[in-house]
Amino acid sequence: MEDITYETIVSRKKNRKYIFILIALILSCFIGYLLYFLFSKKIQIPVNYKDPYLPPPRKFMVNSSYLLPAWNQFDRGTCWAFSSIYLLESQYKHNGIMKGFLNDTEYVGFSQDALAKWMVDKCKKYTKAVPCLSGLRRRGHADGGSIEEFITFYEYFDDFKTSVLPISACPYNELPKDEMKCPKYDKAMASNPIKFKLSGGELGIGIDRIKDLLYKYRYPLSFSFPMPVSRYYFECDQNPIIKNTSICTEHLLECPHDNTKYCSFLDYQISKPNTAEMITHYTDNLVYGVGHAMVLVGYNDDLEEPLMLNITRRKPTKGAFILRNSWGSRGHSIEYLYGLISHEQEQMICPNPDDVSKWTPVTKSCLEKTGDGTKCSTDITRHLGGRTFTGGSLLKCINKTHCSEGEYYYLLRNGNSKSPVIKFLDSGVPCVYIINARTQEVKLVDTIPIEHLYYAMRLVDPPSNSENHCGYVGYSYNSISTIEQGLSVRTPTWRVFQVKADFEDSSYDKSGASGDYSFVRSSTKSHSIFKPSDPLEDIGL
Repeated sequence: MEDITYETIVSRKKNRKYIFILIALILSCFIGYLLYFLFSKKIQIPVNYKDPYLPPPRKFMVNSSYLLPAWNQFDRGTCWAFSSIYLLESQYKHNGIMKGFLNDTEYVGFSQDALAKWMVDKCKKYTKAVPCLSGLRRRGHADGGSIEEFITFYEYFDDFKTSVLPISACPYNELPKDEMKCPKYDKAMASNPIKFKLSGGELGIGIDRIKDLLYKYRYPLSFSFPMPVSRYYFECDQNPIIKNTSICTEHLLECPHDNTKYCSFLDYQISKPNTAEMITHYTDNLVYGVGHAMVLVGYNDDLEEPLMLNITRRKPTKGAFILRNSWGSRGHSIEYLYGLISHEQEQMICPNPDDVSKWTPVTKSCLEKTGDGTKCSTDITRHLGGRTFTGGSLLKCINKTHCSEGEYYYLLRNGNSKSPVIKFLDSGVPCVYIINARTQEVKLVDTIPIEHLYYAMRLVDPPSNSENHCGYVGYSYNSISTIEQGLSVRTPTWRVFQVKADFEDSSYDKSGASGDYSFVRSSTKSHSIFKPSDPLEDIGL
């Protein structure tokens, strides 16, 4: 047994001291590393992370890695195909960027007609297959359908995973008679490298629920809904369009404003030639129309609906969903609807020449004096689509029902005001006065509301929307709530559908896999969003 001496006691104390120092150093290193990790490193939050205790923010849009230019379905009922394809295109793009197969601005377009043809061919061969028991695919048509149908085909047919072709293999046909014509289809399908799996399928209904879904998944969702229609009442003896309808000839409807007179109504949809600025209603009569499919890419609780010339005499409402449409470049940029750029900047990108509020009116006295309305109203200057417009806007009549077809007109200016002269009919319809450019004759266009005047005339030498950045619309919460009140079990409902697409690495040209990527390469394009540093920064295209 060791003798306890003064020296052994001192030695043991020194050893304990060293042990304590070592422990302190280890703890200090651990705490230091932890603090460094927390404050010097970027903590990666999963893309679908959502704090269950916090509401979604007041505005949100998907990452730019999911955004692509708007397509145009033209006069075909293929919105379902465009919506379905966009869900795949956008996730293919995002996945490719994340894995380094695409750069930040690249995307690969997919074919809508090829998808429809694949589904139609399957229904011709398997007539009793579940997806083919209903819908137009079994009848050999591409028109009509829904995103849910797209999922049904995926679940039933195993080879659906390779059914999507690059757009260059089967370009979209504008005319209905040419639907699904695709000479390179068989060759492209035989060597198609694109392969994917689908999952999810969560359905959302209701404004708050849909905002939650988008914020939860943070990638584009399909958006199906009945298109809002503005309803206007006209007196039967004043409007030739309705004069001979059964409602008028049989005196079926008393006028809402005067029960001693008879009226009929005209419905105006958010039309493809229209600005499609925001899906709002300008009258107190908003009803549902035909079904349509778009893609939900964001929302903005603070987006204020524009009231055209303030003809409604009501306060604007706030809040709208941001949707990517398939009507070409008509509409707005996502940057504007989200609040990244100002209204003035937006006019340089998406001027929307069919928006009547951008048509400069002239006075009758100036037109009589100069004989040229473009030399009148020089106090009004508009910067639209990268061009500067000063003076009256020359318009050409395109519809003999409302004006003399082929003649040229100007809107009549209201004195010193910069607005056109508007007259409200007894039924409340806002109409506008026009001046014939040749005869200087003034005429009230009382057959159509001013905001839908694009049905009657078009701007001569109009500015153009940016094909690469426009094509988004806002669907106001106010309009959605109004539409919901009129829906029944037999009418089309509005809903959002979530689908997750996972693409195999071999689907990408730069993956290093062997295969024929010629159509993928020729379908690869570039797209990016604006990132202005200031709301007043000049934007040039």
